Amino acid sequence: KKEDYNKAISFYNEAIALEEVDTLKYTYAIEKANTLYIAKRYSEAKSAALQAISFDSRQGEPYMLLATIYVTVDPYPEDPILNKTKYWVAVDKLQTAKSIEPELAEKANTLINAYRKHYPNSDDVFMHNELKVGEAYTVGGVIGERVICREQ
Repeated sequence: KKEDYNKAISFYNEAIALEEVDTLKYTYAIEKANTLYIAKRYSEAKSAALQAISFDSRQGEPYMLLATIYVTVDPYPEDPILNKTKYWVAVDKLQTAKSIEPELAEKANTLINAYRKHYPNSDDVFMHNELKVGEAYTVGGVIGERVICREQ
């Protein structure tokens, strides 16, 4: 509430280091990830979300957060078409979230439907030689993940 994010993150790191129970470590890691996201430290937020997954892979929330991080960042600020590739990865994370935790399906589906509208269209894909529908593509920047190329 006081927006002292550095102090909060320090406390989360200490709690994770001292805790022995993975489910509690998960709780601290996901809170840390959310705090880092609020602080606009997206790369660190991604790392903390992945850390949360390592403590409890049966939770969908870290994947929801990863999707949120991915649509927030601009992996290719100079190329609006390639920048849209972030939506492919975000949708994949949302699909994972709802497959792990079915209670998240309604929220995930709402976001999936919204994000799919931002996929590159067939003309966009055609104009970029590195994009071929159905083939793997690595989205750069903070995202740094391989995804299958698709179009609207």
